[in-house]
Amino acid sequence: KVRGNDEVVVRTLIGEYVEQGSNHQRKFYKKSPIPGHEAVDVFLYYWDGRDGPAFEGWWFGNQLGGTQVWSHCSGSSMTPPSTGWKIPWDGVVRPSLAVELRRQPHATGVIPANSPAPAAAAAGGGAALTEAADLAKKALEEAKALHSNYSSSEGIQAAEDLLQPHLLRLSESMKRIMEAQRGSGGEQARQLATMGTVIRGAQGLVNTELAKLRASKAKATAAMKQKASDERDQQALSELLPEAVQKTNTAEDAVEKAAITSEMIEAAGEDLDEVRQAVTQTEQAAQEAQKAIGEARIFLNAKQASCRRFESESAKAQAVSELGKLQQQLQAAQNKLNPLKTVRQEFVQRTAAQKLVADVLEKLSPAEVDVDKAEEATMLMSGDSLTKETVQQAEKAVAKASDHVASVLKFIAQKKATASQGIPRDELAKLEERAKGSQTRLAQLKSQHKEASEKSLCASLLAEAAEKIQQVQGTISKAADAEAPFLMGVEDLPLDEALGAVKACETAATAANTAASIARMFLATKLVDAKRFQETLANEATEKLKELQKQLDVAAKRLGELKTNSAARKTRALTREAARRVEGVEAADKAAAEAAAPFEDDAKLSAMSAEAIAKAAEAATEAEAVAAQKVTECRRFLHERQLEARASGAAPELQAELVKHSSRMSAITQEIAKRKRLVASVGERLQALRAVGDARGKVAELAEKVEAVATKVDAVGEGNAPAD
Repeated sequence: KVRGNDEVVVRTLIGEYVEQGSNHQRKFYKKSPIPGHEAVDVFLYYWDGRDGPAFEGWWFGNQLGGTQVWSHCSGSSMTPPSTGWKIPWDGVVRPSLAVELRRQPHATGVIPANSPAPAAAAAGGGAALTEAADLAKKALEEAKALHSNYSSSEGIQAAEDLLQPHLLRLSESMKRIMEAQRGSGGEQARQLATMGTVIRGAQGLVNTELAKLRASKAKATAAMKQKASDERDQQALSELLPEAVQKTNTAEDAVEKAAITSEMIEAAGEDLDEVRQAVTQTEQAAQEAQKAIGEARIFLNAKQASCRRFESESAKAQAVSELGKLQQQLQAAQNKLNPLKTVRQEFVQRTAAQKLVADVLEKLSPAEVDVDKAEEATMLMSGDSLTKETVQQAEKAVAKASDHVASVLKFIAQKKATASQGIPRDELAKLEERAKGSQTRLAQLKSQHKEASEKSLCASLLAEAAEKIQQVQGTISKAADAEAPFLMGVEDLPLDEALGAVKACETAATAANTAASIARMFLATKLVDAKRFQETLANEATEKLKELQKQLDVAAKRLGELKTNSAARKTRALTREAARRVEGVEAADKAAAEAAAPFEDDAKLSAMSAEAIAKAAEAATEAEAVAAQKVTECRRFLHERQLEARASGAAPELQAELVKHSSRMSAITQEIAKRKRLVASVGERLQALRAVGDARGKVAELAEKVEAVATKVDAVGEGNAPAD
């Protein structure tokens, strides 16, 4: 049996269900047609979890596993659950829907669970409606007309009074039906059940309408109370606002009066008596204004507290808004009054501040004049004709102004340390900012000085560098001029002229080399210095210095060529001179050899007379002396040239030639020594020759004697010996 209310879905489900077969290992049932109702196929069946846990459970649908379903109850029981059914199937559980198993066919309409008889049934339909139900429905229509959509409180009360008796009659009718159902059965029971359904439906409609009426009645009552409280609170607010406004205006007027009075202080000017009187009056007016503000604030605070107890939210909000505005007015007045409360203190501070300002200005004004002068001096540096004197004057003016401003700032700092808080310190702060402004101007002037000084220094640097390059070029030109004797078509000059010209070239080349070294070192140093300038100026100076370096490299190359040519000419001159000297030595040596030739042959020497020998010896001695002198001079010349060649790193060819000539001098020296010994031995050789002659005479004489003896001996042997 399926029980439910009068909703469409529930009416579709209500009825008796008969077992039809098995589905998913459970029995399924189909609703039996109800006479007088539209026939709708409704099945009660079980579906397992093959399509997911959400689809497992018992279902009411138009077919097994169909897409049109009306209710669902999760679970896997073997028989349909009695409760827990959701309508719609994915909605909430509807306790009003229940399924009962028929157990005793003629007692409760329920059959045993294991019986093949119908498994579920429902009480539905009915042949006639009770009079109470009809009257209740008519009363509902009349009630709707009475309350006019719940807009009239009197209509709501009349509708409630109309429906209340009908609800009682319906309850009595339901009791009688329930009593009749206890002993009924079969057709009668079904009719009673149908009647009960109708009565319960009417009963539900009346209860629902009465609930709406009671709610509307309560709402109307609350609205009336709210209206009354709104009127009461609005009345209270309208009574307190004028006084609050009046007190606020009074306070504002008092503050305005005090402000006007305070203006008399400024109007009094330097008249101290009037100033003091104005200060006193301002103090009194400020006290009265403060008193008025205090009274108004106390009144407003009290009224704000009382307004917070209003029951009307609109009145409360209005009170908060209006009183809040007045509080803001009072606060604005208070803010305006606060400076006036310390007018005497401000007067004293202002008097002290005026003296401080005067003392500071006495020092600051001249300092500012110095700053202006420094600025004027700096402006003179902006012209093209920048001189060192102009830069020095500007720097001197800036230094003087800087010292002056620094002393002023120090003076201000001392005054600030002893000055009281308020106006004196504020005025000193303003003057300090003014002095710092002058200090900032001086810093800018120093920056301009640096730029101008760098510009002047750069120009001077470049001019000096160009002058040094010109000096190098000038000395190289002089060295080139020294080559003139060699450029006249006569390369092999006399030795003295050649050596003189070479010496002049060397001297000029040495001077040019010194100038080039100085210029190169100067450029390298200034290239480093130029990098300290500002970027644009540094780049310009570096570019020009590098250009001068290129010119110096060209001049150095030219100088190298001159030095090479001079060295070559010197080598040729020295080589030629050395050869000439060696030739002279060789000629003298040849003459000495010819003079000493008679002494080389002993036969000729022995044939010469003593007088001839003496003359020949004298001639040979003189020739040897001349040759020896020339060897000495040539050797000295070669030795000096060798030392010079080693010191100056002369060409290897020159050094080799000098060594060769030196070796030749050594050989000639040996030959001269040999001839000297030959001439010196003439006397000894003559004596030896005489001794040899004598010895040869004696030997001949002895030989003759020996020959004579030998003849005699031979004669003796033959027996023909003479008598002696």
